[in-house]
Amino acid sequence: MRKSICLLLLFPLWSYCQEIDSLQILKQHDWKTLDWFNKDTVYLSTREKIDTNFVGLNSYQIMKKKKKNLYGERIHFNASGKLTYINNMACPVGETITKLYSINLKGKKLIVDFESKKWPWKKNKTIREKRTFKIITWSSDMIVLK
Repeated sequence: MRKSICLLLLFPLWSYCQEIDSLQILKQHDWKTLDWFNKDTVYLSTREKIDTNFVGLNSYQIMKKKKKNLYGERIHFNASGKLTYINNMACPVGETITKLYSINLKGKKLIVDFESKKWPWKKNKTIREKRTFKIITWSSDMIVLK
């Protein structure tokens, strides 16, 4: 009996240990924001990766695919974890220019460093902020921050 109890207590020391990268969900997909980071609640949803396979498509389909790849917002992490933020606008009048510098995970909070500049861009100053968000939902297709 004592031997079995000792084995049960020592079992966790011998068992396999795996380190889990919590930011792996962010690195697997490209993302877009449904509400930008200066809002109270931020929704990040997945976006398709850039598709460069144009085999068998006619010129109209190629143009449509290139437009889908180009326009809109894209938050991307490369293989080494470096953040890239792109936001290509078709008509920028009235839009806010934004730039994302970093996203860091600390415990159950996400720290986001960003800047934004409201329209008209020449009259307004650039505001740089570093905000801490509590993670409400963390899944492979949607992240909700508050």
